[in-house]
Amino acid sequence: MSGLLVLSLSLLAALVYSLFLIHGLRRRLAYQASRLATFEQFSGDWIWQQDAQFRFIDAGPATAAGDDPAIDIGQTRWHDAAAQIDPAAMAEHRQQCERHLPFRDFQYGRHQADGSVRWFVASGYPVFDDHGEFRGYRGLAREETGRLKTERALRRSEQHLAAIAAGSPVPMFALDDCGRVILWNRGCEVVLGVRADEMIGRRDAWRAFYGEARPVLAGCVLAPDPLAAAASLYGAAVRPSESIPGALEAEGFFPRMAGRDRWLAFVAAPMLDDDGKVIGAIETLQDITERKLAEQQLEQRNATLRALIDNMPSGISLVNGELELVAWNQRFLELVDLPASLFEHPPVRLEDLYRFNARRGEYGEGDAEAKVAELLARAEQIGSGSREHQRPSGTTLEIHTAPMNGGGFVSIYTDITARKTAEAAQRLQSAYLEAVIDHLPQGISVFDHELRLKHWNARLSEICDLPLEALFTDARFEDLVRIPALRGEYGPGDPDEQVRERRELALRFEPHNFERARPNGKAHLVEGRPMVVDGRVAGFVTTYTDITERRRNERLVERQRAELEAAQCTAHIGSWRWAVAAARPECSAEMLRLLGLDEIGPLDAFRRLLRRILPADRRSLVAAIRALTAGGKRLDGVWRIGRPGREQVFLRLIANVERHRDGRVLGYSGIAQDVTELRKAEDALRASGEMLKTIFEQGPVPLALVRIDSEVLLMANRAWRQLFAPEQGMVVGHTLGSIGIWRDRERWLALREQLRVGDDIADFEAALTRHDGSEVICEISGRAVEVEGDALMLASFVDVTEERRIRAEIEALNASLEQRVSARTAELRSANDHLAQAMRQLVQAEKMASLGGLVAGIAHELNTPLGNATTVASALRERVGRFGAEAASGRMRRSALEEFVSGCDEATTLLERNVDRAARQVAHFKQVAVDQASERRRRFDLRTTVEEVVSALSPQLRHTGHQVRIEIGENIELDSFPGPLEQIVTNLVENALIHAFEGDGVIRIVAADGGGPAISIEISDDGRGMSEEVRDHAFDPFYTTRLGKGGSGLGLYIVFNLVTSVLGGSIALASEPGKGTCFRIDLPRIAPDAGQPET
Repeated sequence: MSGLLVLSLSLLAALVYSLFLIHGLRRRLAYQASRLATFEQFSGDWIWQQDAQFRFIDAGPATAAGDDPAIDIGQTRWHDAAAQIDPAAMAEHRQQCERHLPFRDFQYGRHQADGSVRWFVASGYPVFDDHGEFRGYRGLAREETGRLKTERALRRSEQHLAAIAAGSPVPMFALDDCGRVILWNRGCEVVLGVRADEMIGRRDAWRAFYGEARPVLAGCVLAPDPLAAAASLYGAAVRPSESIPGALEAEGFFPRMAGRDRWLAFVAAPMLDDDGKVIGAIETLQDITERKLAEQQLEQRNATLRALIDNMPSGISLVNGELELVAWNQRFLELVDLPASLFEHPPVRLEDLYRFNARRGEYGEGDAEAKVAELLARAEQIGSGSREHQRPSGTTLEIHTAPMNGGGFVSIYTDITARKTAEAAQRLQSAYLEAVIDHLPQGISVFDHELRLKHWNARLSEICDLPLEALFTDARFEDLVRIPALRGEYGPGDPDEQVRERRELALRFEPHNFERARPNGKAHLVEGRPMVVDGRVAGFVTTYTDITERRRNERLVERQRAELEAAQCTAHIGSWRWAVAAARPECSAEMLRLLGLDEIGPLDAFRRLLRRILPADRRSLVAAIRALTAGGKRLDGVWRIGRPGREQVFLRLIANVERHRDGRVLGYSGIAQDVTELRKAEDALRASGEMLKTIFEQGPVPLALVRIDSEVLLMANRAWRQLFAPEQGMVVGHTLGSIGIWRDRERWLALREQLRVGDDIADFEAALTRHDGSEVICEISGRAVEVEGDALMLASFVDVTEERRIRAEIEALNASLEQRVSARTAELRSANDHLAQAMRQLVQAEKMASLGGLVAGIAHELNTPLGNATTVASALRERVGRFGAEAASGRMRRSALEEFVSGCDEATTLLERNVDRAARQVAHFKQVAVDQASERRRRFDLRTTVEEVVSALSPQLRHTGHQVRIEIGENIELDSFPGPLEQIVTNLVENALIHAFEGDGVIRIVAADGGGPAISIEISDDGRGMSEEVRDHAFDPFYTTRLGKGGSGLGLYIVFNLVTSVLGGSIALASEPGKGTCFRIDLPRIAPDAGQPET
């Protein structure tokens, strides 16, 4: 009995501890509920819920506020008339819901009242009750309108940028921060001859440029030290970009690239994210082959020119912008007779040469320094031209001088002493003409009668985009025309046929003038004129003028004119201008619309304008116009204009005189503005002022306007006067103190101070004096306002005397109510404590009853082996007595001894068997009792533990026809609490024995090792099952279907608490009438620490 008492006390302690854990769990659930409420209140997401028919029944705080733009309560999502979604997507979503599947990020839109569409994203999961029946959906929703708009705008921007980059004629490619090619546009394909699909995603962008692996310039930009990395590959050809921060520029020669030798210029720049981190690099290419070839030709031409200059019979000198002689030939030194010592250290200052010549009399007699200063001043302003200089030696030099771009000039010295003046003049004219042609902004070409090129300038190559190598003397017209024809600049067609047609047109030598739009967007004006010499056509001269900027400016002017017209139309402002010499004024479209005219003719302009003015206003307008035209007085006024079938319009006219700087009148200009609506607004404002004045005077609330500093009453309505001073003359202009409304002067001072601090007051309570001398309690509310520099207070004086009396009575009543409520609360708290104590006693009684049944079964089970052992021991004792008597008599026979030994052996075998059976039963009971009593944690084998529990229940099972089948795999170990688990199995098996069967049945306990962190145990029977009502309340405390038959209703309640609290798992119930019952228990292999149950 003492053991049972200890066991009972242990079970009682376990029960108390379990209830403590249950209380802690409830507190945690309440805390989680509070957190959920906070989430619903402040999160941009909201919780929604649907019933089993998919109708919305709740949407959190948004439903309570009546301001939920995403759902309609009582409607399904697919029956929402305002929904904006593809029908196929909605059908798929509906099918998913009807299959009771969870869904995430379902996107749909809803039309709003203003015509816009707001977009939302919903996620949800199906809700099932404890019997597995579908109860609806629950989930979260949020609005995605702003994000979708941003994503769409960003996507469009990315698409535009990608399209621009891919379609750009400028070759470009880009690398990510790992060196992979992420962009390879059409320009790269054309110039490099490598397709984009061969390069995108590769790390070897170098193979399009080089025959061996080496970083491209964009790869160098990705290096820690870009300039050093690039310098090691490109040497002095690489330099930092002056216009792009962090970018590098370089040039390189690439033989046999895309079928030809090419010079390419590179510009590589880093791509940075918002944090300034390098995320890639972009590199643009420019084919500078033509430029390099031109530079090479220019160098050859310069060398040729240098040799030509050195061997020219004329002297040549080149002076820079600093007036320094930087280049000359030997013939120059010979002609000017200057010593070579002056030229040993170039550049030579022009001032030193002038001074040397002046001192030796080269420029005649006079002050040498004055002549030097004069010559230097002339050199600074020198232009193209030629002059003759007579040297003291008698040699006559012709000096031809031409300014250079960037400053300085070039001079040619020709000894014309022995030459004919005519020949010198011809050379001078030829040099001058060539310099002019080369410096003209137009391109020029000169073809002879055989259509061969005789002269051109550099501008021709730039404007017509002709390669320099194609421009040479005697180049054929058809060869030059074929270049743009092959580029498609003449439109579709056979290039040879286009060349033939243009040659035939050129052979007509007819003047021509036309504009030509080039593929690069530029516009050229082409003008051609035939050259006639001695009455015969000797060829033709054509000029090419770039008019791109001119056409752009013309379009800009047109656009600005249209924008001005639109602005005037929006503001209802028309403009006009009438020049003195013009027959009629120039009027904008809005001006004509304001006057109701289609146009203003030259004859009746003024007359038609006056006819629109109402007769009453016509005289004043004529006088204003005369003052404007006669005395230049500004015209500014409002006149009324009548238009047929429409109400009259108030038109404000403003006009001024336009004068030349010398005072002459050039004309008149002005504007006209429709101010009809402004006049209406002014009339409405005056009417509103009268209405506000009436409202102020007739309002039921006493109102007063008081000057704060002096306390002077400026205005008071009728209600205020009836309260304090019935006579109007007694109040306005007087101070509140002189009227005598203050019972306590300090209240006015406090009110005024509060106004100065906060600009307004509300419910300021003060005891005042009525006009009859009685006391009145008023709540004063008002605001400080400033009118024309005066600080005023507009305040209401509400009589709350009666309210204060009623409030005092209510406060007295509330004091008595609080006492009664406190007494009732104490009674309810006492009743609740009694109820909780009764519940704990019932749970303890249920456990003790279960333990008593277990003890009774064990006692019955031990009775059989112990009874057998007692019977055998009694028989053995009797046999030993007889054997002792025979031995004492001395008549012991051998056969008797053998029979005694055989009987003793059989008896000991029976004793050992029955005692061993009893010991095993006791050991099983002891293990179960210890586990259930202590709730100690240990590692145990699941199958062994369940078999021990079933063994302890065998006495109850033996008297029934039921079977318990254990289907649990081997070696399933748990680190948990075996006692609560044994209590769970015991309660569920006993519950099945009591409630499930009317006849024989089978109880199955199944568990398998799934290899995960948790295991599932199913305890099922094939009994009568449960109805929906019973299933819904199965785990509720004190709910039983055997009321009055010994059932307490706590068995499954205890099971639920043990599973969810101590063992940290979950339990689910599935049952239908006639189909048995199944309890599914999911337990972690490692139970949570005590006091920290999993939820």
